[in-house]
Amino acid sequence: MLLAVKTAHTAVWLTVEVAFGVVLYDGVTRRRGRRTALAAAVVGGESLIYLANGARCPMTSLAESLGADKGSVTDIFLPRWIARNLPILHLPLVVAALWLHGRRRWTTRGQALSQTQHRPTTAPAGIGNGDPIRGSGPTPT
Repeated sequence: MLLAVKTAHTAVWLTVEVAFGVVLYDGVTRRRGRRTALAAAVVGGESLIYLANGARCPMTSLAESLGADKGSVTDIFLPRWIARNLPILHLPLVVAALWLHGRRRWTTRGQALSQTQHRPTTAPAGIGNGDPIRGSGPTPT
């Protein structure tokens, strides 16, 4: 049973890592869509579960109850150093993902504001529209 938990935990970890890779890739390439939203939901859901459990994966407790040694290193098929430092390794990546997607949002917002501020307006009557009084017809010479 412990082998099944470790295998499942590794599969969940791999799924979250792939989703996180999608979020980062889409941030770098300035893409956003359903794929990004789904990947972000997977990463966000996993993060909420992890934090709600006191920054400890619930599968670790399950593995320990089945006889695994204490600690997150023994309940997943990863090298010891990587497993022990996953939260520390992910923090800068989370910040980078937030910045990349925030940059896109702020850039898009700035462009939209810029376009509305510099939108050409129709010229008032008499200015470049022909008749100086009514704004139509040929301009007198």
